[in-house]
Amino acid sequence: MRGASALVVSESTVGRVKWAGILLMGLFTLVAIAMVHSDNRLTCAIAVTLFASGMALSLLLIAAYSRPFTGEISVRPDLLKQVITSGQPSSNP
Repeated sequence: MRGASALVVSESTVGRVKWAGILLMGLFTLVAIAMVHSDNRLTCAIAVTLFASGMALSLLLIAAYSRPFTGEISVRPDLLKQVITSGQPSSNP
């Protein structure tokens, strides 16, 4: 039954509230980094650039894998369905 729950979880989406929370948290963190490094512009630019790059990559991965069975970047659920059917106990003794 564990395979069936994995299929249900994989069909869930990242809603607008979650996206807003992720984006706001990233923005707040960028502002905090800029405030901490405000005395040195070079350090501030490096720190903000590094974190912004990591944040952009994270957002891209979340967007790409939020619905793995639909869209341009998609994975067919055939193997997962095989695991579900092979993992169920047989009814014959």
